[in-house]
Amino acid sequence: MSGFWEHDVKWKRVSNTTKLEKVSCRFMSQNIEGKVVVITGASSGLGEATARLLSAQGASVVLGARRVDRIQALADELNRSGGKALAIPTDVTHADQVKRLID
Repeated sequence: MSGFWEHDVKWKRVSNTTKLEKVSCRFMSQNIEGKVVVITGASSGLGEATARLLSAQGASVVLGARRVDRIQALADELNRSGGKALAIPTDVTHADQVKRLID
């Protein structure tokens, strides 16, 4: 999959908060626009950042995590920004919840 992702994302800390703000982003993908991507751990950290990045590039994102309030807030934000996002409460240690996430 060489060349699928080439990225250069620069962030800066929003003053007096723990939040980061994207300053610039450059990356190359092969047809991510219009794809559906399921992301676990989407309530924070790399999962949240991945959801934001892929949504900005036109992917529909399905957000899975245990913290329902966090993934719902992220889904609402991405949808308001013109993206397509769906929040599904998921604990990956429960097979039935993982199945629901991908179905």
